[in-house]
Amino acid sequence: MSVKDRLRGIATNLDDLESGVDAGSREAAGIRDTAARLERLQAKTFESGKLLGTLARQAKELQSCVRDQRAALKELRTTLGRLNDEMKAPNPAVRPPQADAAVRQRR
Repeated sequence: MSVKDRLRGIATNLDDLESGVDAGSREAAGIRDTAARLERLQAKTFESGKLLGTLARQAKELQSCVRDQRAALKELRTTLGRLNDEMKAPNPAVRPPQADAAVRQRR
């Protein structure tokens, strides 16, 4: 398998990851919206209100995770683009990505 084939495979996997992240984001928004509607209905019992609050917090956490995944995806796409550019150069010299690139994106 050639390097170009591997790069194409990576790009395809990134597209799949992006689709999954987008789907997760939509689901998190749906959970958050549903929890908000239920809270507005003034749940009749304390316990159901407590569960709704938990659901809303979990939805917010899921959205935070999706944002982190989008940042990592963006960094991967940038790195893949640079690698493609380097592979097209007359004398390709593949350099490793900056060690702190992923850490910067997660902050």
